Formats: sequence, C-alpha cells, structure tokens
Amino acid sequence: MKAFITQSITSVSCLLLIATPANAQFTFAEPATKADQTDTAAVYANRILKRRLQTDKRLAVNLLSKEDGGADVYASLPFQSEQLHLLLGRYQAFGQVASPSSGPKLKGSIDDKRLAQTRFQAEQMILGSATSDVKVLDEFSAPPVAEGEGALLSKINGPDCNLVQAFDLALAGRLAEAMTKQSALEGSKEKFSATAQARIENNRLCLLALTGNVATAATAIKKASSTSPWLISPAKYPINLLNQVNILLANKDASSALAILEKLEGMPLSGRLALALMRARMAVYSQSGDKARAQELATEMVKRYPTNPGALTTAGDLAMQIENYKQASVYLKQAASLNKANPDSLIKLAQCQAKMGDLDAAIKTASLATRDYPQSPESHMALGKLHMDNKEFLGARLQFERALEVSSGFAEKKQVFLPLMKVLDIMNEDKDLLKYLQQWVKQYPQEPVCHYNRAFVLAEKKQVDEAIEEYTKAINLAPKYSKARYNLALLYVQKKKPIEAKAQLMRFIEDTSGPEKEQAEKLLKTL
Repeated sequence: MKAFITQSITSVSCLLLIATPANAQFTFAEPATKADQTDTAAVYANRILKRRLQTDKRLAVNLLSKEDGGADVYASLPFQSEQLHLLLGRYQAFGQVASPSSGPKLKGSIDDKRLAQTRFQAEQMILGSATSDVKVLDEFSAPPVAEGEGALLSKINGPDCNLVQAFDLALAGRLAEAMTKQSALEGSKEKFSATAQARIENNRLCLLALTGNVATAATAIKKASSTSPWLISPAKYPINLLNQVNILLANKDASSALAILEKLEGMPLSGRLALALMRARMAVYSQSGDKARAQELATEMVKRYPTNPGALTTAGDLAMQIENYKQASVYLKQAASLNKANPDSLIKLAQCQAKMGDLDAAIKTASLATRDYPQSPESHMALGKLHMDNKEFLGARLQFERALEVSSGFAEKKQVFLPLMKVLDIMNEDKDLLKYLQQWVKQYPQEPVCHYNRAFVLAEKKQVDEAIEEYTKAINLAPKYSKARYNLALLYVQKKKPIEAKAQLMRFIEDTSGPEKEQAEKLLKTL
C-alpha cells in the first residue's frame, strides 16, 4: 500500500514579590557614570537576572559596544539543526539609590503600618534599589522580574509584561500561548523606541518559526523595509540578524540569508553567538552548493571549538552531506561523548553508521540513545527506522508507538504517525491500523489530514462509503485540499455517481495545475 500520511494543508524566586499598587510612582536614577560599572557586570550583579542566568543555562548575555551601550539577555532555543535566540531584554545599569529606612506613612493600626512597610520594601527589591542589588532597566524602562512573574510589570509597563510572559512561556515549551501573548503587541509597536521594536519583532519572528510557520516568518523578513531598526544597524542588533539568517535557511532561501549575513561581517561577537555565526555561514555555503568553502569553514570551526558538541555535530553533518562518512563518524563520536544534554549526536552517528553499511552498529548506537534519552521521540524514531531497514518490523512498531507516547503536540505526533501506520500495514495489522486512525480522528477532529488518512485506508480496505464520508469531512475543513478532492472523485466514479464525481473534478481542476490537472481533465471527459 502507498504511504498515505500527508503534511499539513497550509502550512520563586527567593525574593518576596508583591504586586505594585496601581497609584505608585517610580523615579528612576540617571545612568551610572562610573567607568567600572559595565552593563554586563550590572546584569550579573542584579539579583533577579543573576538568578535567571544561573538556573537556566539557555540564557546568556551579549555585551554591545560602548557607543551603543547595554547588554542583551537572551535565551537560545533549538530550531531544526540550529538555534533561535529570544530576547528577554536589553538592560543598562542605573545609579544606586539608598534603600529608604522607612516606608510610606499611613494612619491606622500597627498592623496596617507593618503591611505597608513590607510592601514598600518588596517593591524596592523588585526595582533593584536595595543596597545589596544593582538597578538595571530594559528598553521599556522596566526592571527585570523573576521567571513566571512577568505580570508584575503590568503595573509599570504593559507591553513589556506581554513580552516577558511570552518569553517565559516559550522557555516552558508552551509556544502557542507564547505566540498569543506576543501577538497582543501587533499594530502598536510603532509607539515604542527602535530598540523595543527590535525586540518585539525578533521574538515574533522566532515564535512564528518555532511554531512551524517558517514560510510566514521568512516572508515577513523579506518584506521588512530598509527603515526597520533591526536592519539598519547590525552592530546594534546582531542577535536579530542571526535569527533571520537561520529562518531564511530553514525556508531554503540561501541567497536572502547570505545578503543578511554579509551585514554581520566584522561584528565582534563572542561566546555562543560567535559559534552560531560560523555555523550560519557554513550552512549558507552548503545550501548554496559551495561545499568546498563550507568544508574549509567546518575545519576552522572544529579547530576553534574542539570540545563543543554543536560545532562537532555540525561538522559531522557536513561530512555526511559530501558522503565522507568516515570523517563524519569521527566528529559525531566526539560530539556524542561530550553532549549529555540531548541525543542529537548519537542519532546522527547511528545514521552515519547505517550509511557505512554497518546496520548492527547503527542499531546499537540508536539503542543507546533510547536508553539515555527515553523521553526523546527522535531517539525512538531513529531506532524504529533502523529496525525497519533491518526488516525487524515488530521492533520498529514498538519504537514508533513509544515515540508517539512521548511526543507532544499535533505537529510532532504527525511526524511519528506516518512510519507507525506504514509498519502496521506491512505487518498486515489491519485491525490495529484502523483503530489508530479512528483514535487519531477523535483526538484531532479539526485536522483535515487525520480524516484524509483514515479515508485513504478505508478506501484501500474497500470500505468506500465510510471513505467518502471521511474525505468529505477533510474537504469541509480545508476546501483547497486537492488530494482529498481528487480521491473523493475517484470513489464517486467507483460508486457510479457521475454528477458528484464531475463536481469534485471541476473544483479540483480550478485549484490545481500541472500533470495532475491534465489527468483530471481526461477523466472528466469520460463521465
């Protein structure tokens, strides 16, 4: 039976944090003038930002030039084989103010006075003016808040509140909710400073790509005018441009990615951003077909970062692309021994071993990935596919079912569903095959592809009436689902219903071009 799964149609803190009274007025001190109080030092001296950086290693700091001032605090999230960097904020150090010895004076009982004093002290800690802290403010003139406490900013700055909450939701893996928070700023970002606009747009593009809307994000990048703040000065907004390069590469637009990458030439990036820039350049050359230049850069990258798993894995990827599997396996073995955070290197090493013809070694390596990373759907998928190649269909089925169990969200589960259905079909497990398809429709009734897949199998099993019903549901949900419409027309022909078949074929011809259209026109003439 043909493969039938299709792609989507379209694509506490230790601080006491108390809400700020609505009528509170805050006056921020002028920027510090001491030469030794750099913005990076201020970020690490601020207790809230320090705690964020210490507890989540995905966060890092990028110091901007003295002329531009400030330090970006950002988080790196995995995106395909690269990363995208969400901005928490651009912070600058402000002069210290002594913590007041007493709070606001209120008439009332001693308990009322104590409560007012406690609130006031907590507010001062949030703002960073406690004597043991350093005050920093972001581009919205708002202070940092602990993870999960972004709503506290609503009393000070509403837009920043949405951005910080979206940032924390994204770090928690709740990307759809993060996108909803981020979208609340659409249409109003022109009211803000250029730096604030740049953060808003950077995070919007990243969230679009991370939620699977890569083409939409890429289109938005290409439509950005020359007056966009994140395109005027690469020195001020290097993180923004790096993200755009990786999004364009994911959309297979190497030429546009290269045009943006050239703006970053000579930028003094450090840490993970310097490595990210090298990887982006290598990916651009590779996608453009300049494999020799990409290989030179890969060699240079490994020399500069010999113990970095990401660098080694990227070099291994490139070696596999040019079919130098021996060199690829060397890089990937090193990466796997160093990378204890995720199974990526092990999975690619297994794929490399399979390419070299050593299927037993590949299965052993992929089995290690499933043992060390049991909650990784990618590990189980890789092992399942290797079992398929080795004609071990029961082993493959068990791995695909496990991958489905540990997958989160429809998009991820959909990638697992195809191979699981395929192996069930090979094993002639028709009962289980139809059971899974029925569960899939019940679980995701608004997803056209679920109805399409069930209809396809029902038609293969000669259950034509039920197949017609499922194809119709798919088309009602997605009127331009041309594959479903054509298959429905064929079933109407089979049922000797030419009027219904003609209606579906005519709509199919309107929405389709190429050989499929010609085939439909020929069929229409026979009715």
